[in-house]
Amino acid sequence: MIPDETLKRPVPRDQGRGLKKVLALAATIALLASLLAQPKPDAKPFKVSIVHTNDWHANHQPQRKGDGGSARQTSVIKRIKAEVKNVLLLDAGDRFTGTILHQKGGQENVPLMNALGFHAMTLGNHEFDDGDEQLALFAKRVAFPLVSANVDVSKSPDLRDLIKPYAIIEVGGQKFGVIGLTTANAKTNSRPGKNLEFDRDYAARVQAAVAELDRAGVNKIVVLSHIGFDEDQKLAAQVSKVDVIVGGHSHTVLSNLYKEAKAVYPVSVLDKDGKPVYIVQAGGGDGRFIGKLDLEFNVAGHVVKAGGDCIHLSSFIPQDVETQTGIDKMQKDIDSSLTKPILTADGKIAEAADDFPGDKVRSEETAIGDLATDALRKRAAADIAIINGGSIRAGLAAGQVTRAAVRGAFPYDNTLHLVRLKGSVIIEAIEHGLSTFTVESDKGRFLQVSGMQFTFDPKQPVGRRVLRVEVLSGNQFEALDPARIYKVAFDSFLWGGGDDFTMLSRKAEAAEDLGYPVRDIVEQFIADHSPVRARIEGRIKR
Repeated sequence: MIPDETLKRPVPRDQGRGLKKVLALAATIALLASLLAQPKPDAKPFKVSIVHTNDWHANHQPQRKGDGGSARQTSVIKRIKAEVKNVLLLDAGDRFTGTILHQKGGQENVPLMNALGFHAMTLGNHEFDDGDEQLALFAKRVAFPLVSANVDVSKSPDLRDLIKPYAIIEVGGQKFGVIGLTTANAKTNSRPGKNLEFDRDYAARVQAAVAELDRAGVNKIVVLSHIGFDEDQKLAAQVSKVDVIVGGHSHTVLSNLYKEAKAVYPVSVLDKDGKPVYIVQAGGGDGRFIGKLDLEFNVAGHVVKAGGDCIHLSSFIPQDVETQTGIDKMQKDIDSSLTKPILTADGKIAEAADDFPGDKVRSEETAIGDLATDALRKRAAADIAIINGGSIRAGLAAGQVTRAAVRGAFPYDNTLHLVRLKGSVIIEAIEHGLSTFTVESDKGRFLQVSGMQFTFDPKQPVGRRVLRVEVLSGNQFEALDPARIYKVAFDSFLWGGGDDFTMLSRKAEAAEDLGYPVRDIVEQFIADHSPVRARIEGRIKR
């Protein structure tokens, strides 16, 4: 114990002055350190434009009206990169599958995307359509990382080490963390390897990646998502330290300009800390839009300004000549292959045992309608499948079946949707299909069906022509329940309200765009069931 006298002993004057100098110096150092650590109030914000694409689905050629296509995408992106100092170029998945220009493993995308300088891409469900081996080849050939935080590829002999949860991208001297997400439904609606695992807890996977990026000193976080607009909004509210979600999968147009937009661009959702997360998506499924999100970050890494919009690739926009030349050559090569017959799994030529006439698809059950709807129902694992007669433009002749013949019967680039509908809505759709049955025009809405049979009376008033509807249950038919929800497969034409079938999307309980082209599904069905036989089963009766 120190004696009391020592405690009471006065400090020498010189020693006291020295102690005060040391304390003052320490305080000055601490103040300087604090000031250096704080952002300068007059520091200029960092400006960057995130240019983004999603759900391109091999739509390299323009649409029927002349809009869209990869050559216009190239022109617009090149111009943006020439005019904007800092550009982060991202793709939110589903480059694969959708038109006849799709090559196995999406290989036709490799030179297109590499030439544009994409920085990162996440995996959509359709990236797994051709199997892990083909996806691995794509991953090795592209000049940018593929990211998905919720797909475990550690046990995959093909994809191990090729897919990472996130990537750190440097733009204009600033580091961006880009975290990928893939819809967990890819496990069942595509063809991933059995060793892959898809985690449905999107928020947990994102937050874990954010924590790693935070420790690495990265404070600008972008989630590159292929889970759909509704899921993106839920995700934004469940996480923290995420600045932007660049979305895909739901083919949602977000815009301040276009009538088909579902919401504004960008959509702002508060995260769990009350901070805004900006969500964008550029349509999808038809190659008509890209997005441009303009951001300003302060030196602390917080977004202080967000703007921009989708860009419509109008037919008035010049095509990039070099890109279009390459696409036209690809189209020519594919067209020359259409005359070749379809082959079965064991290499034999697929055949039709009978003629499948296409002349009565707008007025009665037909073998070609049964074939098409059976194919759609099987591919989607649906209870029911429907297709409007106007989408079937020709029949199939007996004998060898060529790709050209299938393309002639199904010329449109329609893709498969799986939608959950109440029985009452299904009846409404059938009634709508029969509404022009007794007039000369607009009979294309007449429905061909699978997994269902119905009886109607064309002499009854419009809206009251359906007499009975039955649904296949096991090996027998039972009465359709108006209150029950059924899984119904049909194409993107009907989903988009074609022939005024607006009730199919407007009254849907849930929906998913599976993305497979109808003609490809029919082609595969013929190969799997060769020789196919034309039978009328009594699905539609008068």
